[in-house]
Amino acid sequence: MNKRMKRGIPVKLPDGREYPSIAAAARDLKVNEHLMQERIRRGWTVMQALGVEHRDRRGRKVKDHEGVTHNSVKSMCKAWGMNRCTFQTRQGSGWSVKRALTTPVDERYRSRYPGERE
Repeated sequence: MNKRMKRGIPVKLPDGREYPSIAAAARDLKVNEHLMQERIRRGWTVMQALGVEHRDRRGRKVKDHEGVTHNSVKSMCKAWGMNRCTFQTRQGSGWSVKRALTTPVDERYRSRYPGERE
């Protein structure tokens, strides 16, 4: 269990309901505690993780290793001729943005994802 959830940080919802801890709020709102922990770990607010507030993802820009700003990970990957899932798998394995974007995709899979960067 997450340290923040163990400490029993009180939670007060916008509608006035109060809970002694984040975990108690998650149970009452029927939000999976593990999912909520993961959301908080990824930078979501407690209210977003509980599903009380909308999480606006628009306007979140990303930069590649060259400093070029892209509207999304998908558009960055498209500019580099790479499948988004390949990039995200590499990132999840601890690769840097530069390594993930510049390491060639195995030739066995290249024909599935046309669009090489020139």
